[in-house]
Amino acid sequence: MTGKKVVIAASNQLYLDGLVAIIEKNNFTKQPIFSFTSGKELIETVSSLKLDLLIIDLNLLEKDGFQVLDFFKKRNIDFKILVISSNDHIIIRKITDYQVDGLLLSDSGVAKFLEAIDQILSGNKYFDAFIDLKGLGNIAAQKIIQSESIHSFDEQFLKKNEITKRELEVLKLLAKAHSNFEIGKMLFISEQTVTVHRKSLMRKLCVNNIAALMKLAFENNLV
Repeated sequence: MTGKKVVIAASNQLYLDGLVAIIEKNNFTKQPIFSFTSGKELIETVSSLKLDLLIIDLNLLEKDGFQVLDFFKKRNIDFKILVISSNDHIIIRKITDYQVDGLLLSDSGVAKFLEAIDQILSGNKYFDAFIDLKGLGNIAAQKIIQSESIHSFDEQFLKKNEITKRELEVLKLLAKAHSNFEIGKMLFISEQTVTVHRKSLMRKLCVNNIAALMKLAFENNLV
């Protein structure tokens, strides 16, 4: 991945310099990292710059992050976009209207920041596990659930135990302490169907209760 070209945008110069330093220190790229505090300048430059990944904080000068995303949404772009945002329902719901490749919460640490970059540059999607899906509304929550790539999990374990994509979606939401009723609304399936998937997971993984199911899921990198 050392040949990847990365662009970072944030309004706070000190914060911006910190993100650049983290990427350089961890050898994600040997290419120069372009950085911007101005959304207007970002648009003007990136439009003629071939890049692989844009990391963007929504708080930008002159043109904010949503104006930047809206500009790129109207054009065919071939680069990935990672958005850094607060865990605000209204903001995250709006972000789901754009074709972004990842969403990282702004209070995340360095490890998660690097994991998000690695997943996205590897061709996967990355959405922060601590995004509060309950307040997003069903449509926005489902967009995030469906965008999360199965490749970030232990595929060998999934195949061995014949866990389906839908069962994995149910498992991830159970791990976030959602009830069967809430999961049904988010996935547009009945509460009874959620119960069927939950029982199927417990049968396939040979566990007798939710606590044991969650323990096994975390141990095998499924949630």
